Formats: sequence, structure tokens, C-alpha cells
Amino acid sequence: MLNPVKSPRQFEEECPEPESQPSSTRSRKRKLNLHEVWNFIEDARVAKVSMDKLAVIRRRDEHGGVRAKTVPYWSIKLLSMYRKQSQLCFFNINKLCVATDASRHDSKDFLVSTFYSCGQGSEVSAHATAQYVNTSKVIHPGQFELTAESERLAARREVDRLSSLKFLQSVSAQVEQISGKSLNLTSFEPCDDLAMQLRPLSGGDERYFNGDCFVVKKNDEEDAIAITLTDEMLAEIPVMKVIMDQGKIGTAAAAFCRTLGLLVRFDYDKIHRLLRDLKSMSWQFQQVVLMTTYMWGINYKPFRSGAHYDEKCCAMDGFFEANTYSEP
Repeated sequence: MLNPVKSPRQFEEECPEPESQPSSTRSRKRKLNLHEVWNFIEDARVAKVSMDKLAVIRRRDEHGGVRAKTVPYWSIKLLSMYRKQSQLCFFNINKLCVATDASRHDSKDFLVSTFYSCGQGSEVSAHATAQYVNTSKVIHPGQFELTAESERLAARREVDRLSSLKFLQSVSAQVEQISGKSLNLTSFEPCDDLAMQLRPLSGGDERYFNGDCFVVKKNDEEDAIAITLTDEMLAEIPVMKVIMDQGKIGTAAAAFCRTLGLLVRFDYDKIHRLLRDLKSMSWQFQQVVLMTTYMWGINYKPFRSGAHYDEKCCAMDGFFEANTYSEP
């Protein structure tokens, strides 16, 4: 775990001297003000370049900020500050909404998520720490902390369900980090009375609200079960909503959470489903999409040079010169 950023006013760094000087005096130490580092980070953000490139470009600048080899140190400190600030923003918040999706970087799969919450006195949002997800079908002994049931799934090579377990573990880790270890996926399990109210009804069962409390009456029982949910009780119940792609891994994870009765609602991105439906269309429809795409983008072709648009304008000018409106 990274240590929080300290707040000294000045830091020491080595700055290179010209190569013509003796080796004993090629480097010297100078006092680096903390504001210079913040200005350096802000300049990199405004210029839309990485801090590594900016440090190399400004290596001879007296007020360049930091050396190239110290940029990773400041990047880690900056991310640590963001993580601590995110935890402070989500402190004592148990109503969460998270949009998550997988992303591949450097041949590795990561779960990238954004958390959002409103309705508890403030509206806050933050990016969660990206979680690395091992998608290999081979599970080595001791690689993961698996339950007995999960070990049986891994032995039978049922990788789809095991991938769903990895997805839920990653989401739980992100929830735990964003909440400062006050919440995880098991925190959304309702109490016994609330679970009784929320579980699916059987034939002949009744569930209604009588104005003061929720009542559940079983078909084979004479006495009804009633529970009163006040605003204070509802404020203490953790609830989470997950927005994700509608794939086999996510839907299996949603079904598993629904079976456990967790207070987690899953919604699916409609754009991904729409793209899949379009890809499954007939070849004639795909031809129409291809032709219309070419027609709408012809003004920018070839290679986005716009040469075709100039040719179209010249052809139209020639047509107007050779023809008049009175001619049929």
C-alpha cells in the first residue's frame, strides 16, 4: 500500500550539469519547491503529453520541475492522493452506482470502473483503482483464494463461471477500496427480516403494504410476517447498482448475486446489445450499412484529405456552366 503524500515545502533533486565539467561536479542538488511540481503536472495536462516526455523536453530548463527518472515517483504520489481523496468523498456512503467494463492494456485485461452516488446529501463520483483480471484458463494451485465450490469448478474447467467469480471479486475489491474498507460485496446482503420480504413469492403467497409496514403472508402459514421500514432504516441499508456490458460473464454474475439475494441491481448497456443485433443482421442489411457509410464519409476521403469533396464541387460547377434551369 502506498504511503500518503507528505507535505514538505521543498524537496531535493539532482539536476544534470553540462558534460564538459568534471565528473565530480556533473551533478548538484537544488531546492525544488512543491509548487514547481504542481505547475509541471498542470503543464503536462494542458499540453496533453505525458510527464515523462515533458521532463525530457525540459531537462535543461532551470525550472523544469522534476527529472525524467523521478516522474514515476510523482505519478505514484499523484495517484495515491487521488485514491485518498476518493475515499474521503465516499466516506460513510452506502448507496453506490458503478459503471464498469473490461479494457485490455499491454496484453492484460483490467476492470475499469467509475463510481457515482447521490441522494445522501451530496453528489460525488470518482474513478476506481483498475483491477487486473487473469483470464487464463489454467488455474495454478494457490493462485487464487477459492472456495471449495470454486475449486470444483476450476477442476472441471468451467471457465465461464470461474470468470464470473473473478469479475465479482474485482468489483468487490473496487468497492472495498473506494469505501475505505467499510464495504464489500458481502455488505449488500440484507438482514433476515428484509430478506424475507424480498425473496420470490410462491403460489398463493401475498405481499402488500398496509400503510405502515410491508406484510408477507405465506400460503401455508396462518400468521403474516410484517416489517416496518422507516427512513432511518432505509438509510442504513447498503444498495448498489451496476451498469455493464450484457455478456455471458456479467449476466452469470448477476444471476449469482440474484440467487444470493444481494441488494445489487444490474443494468446493461444498450449500445453493446444494439451493435450485436446489427452484426447478426442479414448480409443485405450489412451491404446497406457499408454503402451508406461510404456515402456519408466520401467528402472526407481519401485518407481524410477531402480531395473527393473538391472533385464533387468542380463537377457540379461544370454541370451548372453547361446546363441551365430552363433546359429539360
